[in-house]
Amino acid sequence: MRIIFVAGNHELFLEDTTEIAESLLPKKVVFLHDSTYEFDGIKFGNISMRSLQNKSLNVHLAANIDFLITHIPPDGILDDGRGSIPLLMKVYQYHPHFHVFGHAHSCGNKSKGGVYTEYYNVSQFDDLRK
Repeated sequence: MRIIFVAGNHELFLEDTTEIAESLLPKKVVFLHDSTYEFDGIKFGNISMRSLQNKSLNVHLAANIDFLITHIPPDGILDDGRGSIPLLMKVYQYHPHFHVFGHAHSCGNKSKGGVYTEYYNVSQFDDLRK
């Protein structure tokens, strides 16, 4: 069994020191950082918070991604006004089957269908505060 981890806005320091971050995580944890990971024929990809903040987006993911996992949502999709336009453009470029994200807490536990991609905001923050 593998656990996939992506950093969010509270873990940006991990993105600055990926080698150290990977050495601190248990062996079964895969740290996705502007990369793609394949498990049992399922492809997982990530565009990091740091890349999105810097708007560099020189990220090249593998083709035919099944799951794109990011911290923030794409602009206009379950984002409570906090989404990313450059990320939306990457989603349109890669057409992942599923895009899983959080960050916009008020839209947590919601999904939305799209033409090529199903979107899932899996934020649990508001539920945990109850």
